[in-house]
This record gives sequence, structure tokens and C-alpha cells, in this order.
Amino acid sequence: MLFKNLVPATFLALVTATAAPGHADTRAVIDGQFRIQPYVLPNGQGYRHLTSFINEKKNELVLFGGLGNGPPSPPTPMNHNVYTLDLTKPPSQQEWENRGTDDAVAMPWFTSTNGFIQFDDEHYLACDDSDTDSVYSFNADTYKFNLLSSSSLDPDLKAGDCCAVGVEICEGNECGGKAEKRIYIMGGRNSTSQGPLSIVRYYSITHNKWEQVASMNVKRSHLGCAAVARGGETSIYAISGGDSSTGKSLRSMEVYDITRDKWTLYDNFGVGRTRFGARNVDDKYLLLIGGDANCTGGACPPDQPLRRIDIIDVRHRDPRFISSDDYVLPQLNSPRHSPATSLRKMKGNNQEDKYMLYVVGGRTRDNAGLGVLTTAEVLSFPKINPPK
Repeated sequence: MLFKNLVPATFLALVTATAAPGHADTRAVIDGQFRIQPYVLPNGQGYRHLTSFINEKKNELVLFGGLGNGPPSPPTPMNHNVYTLDLTKPPSQQEWENRGTDDAVAMPWFTSTNGFIQFDDEHYLACDDSDTDSVYSFNADTYKFNLLSSSSLDPDLKAGDCCAVGVEICEGNECGGKAEKRIYIMGGRNSTSQGPLSIVRYYSITHNKWEQVASMNVKRSHLGCAAVARGGETSIYAISGGDSSTGKSLRSMEVYDITRDKWTLYDNFGVGRTRFGARNVDDKYLLLIGGDANCTGGACPPDQPLRRIDIIDVRHRDPRFISSDDYVLPQLNSPRHSPATSLRKMKGNNQEDKYMLYVVGGRTRDNAGLGVLTTAEVLSFPKINPPK
């Protein structure tokens, strides 16, 4: 099994967060350690702002996009190739396979790590670094992208540096009818704005139309996002992000009620971070992975990549932030902002649930300053044990 063949990180020290002094609950919330993998990105070229997903049908990790170790202007090497990793092999036998060069996505880098959006066997891409709010379809058999639609809304309602999620909306009585597939796009910034945006819009794949909905309470760029289905309803979470007009990363989160078209703000919630991964675990928890402690752009300080993993417990009406400052949670071996992240759920030998979290590339801080990574880290864990 994959879980028995992970290669330990021998060249980087692993630092695990400990429980806060005097805290009664010292169990590991996630029992596991990130391990550096023996395979690296092709040609030794590291990238940040990548995106990925797990193709269960083919047992492979699909990776796309990314920006090299410099600003987009003047041009920095960009990854226009689709790469895959065969997950049926042990890590020592794995290597990235080039599946071809894309020419449909002009600016293939993503300031959140949720560029890919999946509805069963259908795959889409959104929130590349253009200001067009373009949505692309992706054929997982041919590894080809096609432009599906670009926003028909006013130019001020389009933005890059955004975050997108896919949601199915019931059509008909009691969700027994046809489901409408929507891609919601939140926040970002564009060439006409002097800072982040609070705008929210969606593209209906089913009806081929664009709509604007209620704006968030807070302007956010480089935010994280996730959709959570509980009790027959789906909510959208917009997490942290940055405000380049004030030079600060945001310590807040808000939740969108799709039926009521209303955002609820949770202020002073969590830690300030941008350009991080947000992954949904069984509609119970959200994993927040790495990121950047700064607000990105404008008056922001230099890059401050993070090693930390935090959790949002979404099982109850009021979400709870489970911080790696207070509880035992695994930490990345290397600080990483804007890596590609993917979460896989599978069955172990005894049919218990097993989870694999893949974190690929990203920007880091080393002795020479800032650089991009060619490595991947994997975390294997059986479950999440929330603190009491």
C-alpha cells in the first residue's frame, strides 16, 4: 500500500506543534507526519501557484500550471504542461509524466490552490490569473482544456486573484429534480481596482449564464474557499485573504447561505494568511495548508511562506478554528505558499478510512532568500480527532 512506502524526510527537520501550556487535551488532532517524496517536478523546475486534483478513475494525481521564481512581468517561466503521477506505484517508482502542452489557458497560475473544480467525472478550471473570469472544461482522458465561457458581466465585476468552488443547486421539489451546476467565484482584484474586491459571481454550467450575487462583507484577494454540504444544504466558505490597500492579511472568515443570498462574517477568526490550500474532509472539517503570512501586493511586506496546518471544524452552526498554535497538528517540512494541494480518501487493509494529502511545489524561504520548490510532501492520516 502507499502508506507503507512513504519516504521519510531525512534532510529537513520536522517540527510538530505542541499543545498550549496547561491545555488538558494533548492528543494529536491529526496523527501523522508530512514526508518528503523521492520524486521531484520535471527538469528540476520548481513552480508556485499550481493546481491539482486526484483522478480516481485513473488512480493518478493531475497537476497543472504554475509560475517560476519571479514576477509575471517581465515574464517568468510558466508551466503550460499537464503532468500526472501514477498513484498505484510506490513513491520510489513514481515520476511525473508529461501529458502535453496546453494552449487554451493564457495565464495558468492560481493564487488559491483550488483551480480545478470537479462534478463527479466532469472537470473544470477557474480563477487563472486573467481578469476575464474564464471557465475552462478539462478532458481527463485527453488532458485537454477548452474555453467554456468568459464572464458576460460588467468589467468591474471580473477579477483575478480570486477563489472558485463548484456547487450543485437542486431544481425541482425536494431536490428530486435536476441539479444545476454552478461555479461560484469570490473576491480577487483587477486592473481597475486599487485593492481587493468583495464581489461574488457565478457561472451556471447548466444554463450557460453569469449572475452576480451578494457581495462578501470584507474585500478579499488571494483568499481560500471551500463548499460544504450539510443537512441537505450547501454553504460556501471564504477564508482569510489579503487587503493590499492596508498592508494586512485578514484574520476573518465568512459563510455564504446560497438560499438566502447572505454572507455571515466571523471576525478575528484564525490567522492571517493568503495563497494557501483549503481542503474539505467529509464536509466536517476544512484543512488550511501552508500559505503566506503577508497580504500580497501593494503595501504588503515581503513574502512570508508558512509551514502551518490549521483546521476549521464545520460540523456545527458556528464554526470552530483549531489552531496549530494550540493543538498537536503536523507541519510541513518546508514553508510553502501557493503549492498545489489534493486530498484523497481511500480504504485501508481493514476497510477503515485513510486520507492522503498531497502538497506539491510552492514558494519557500531558504538561506538564500526566496525560491520555488521542486518537491512534494505527503501526509497520511486515519482520521481527525477534534479537541474536546
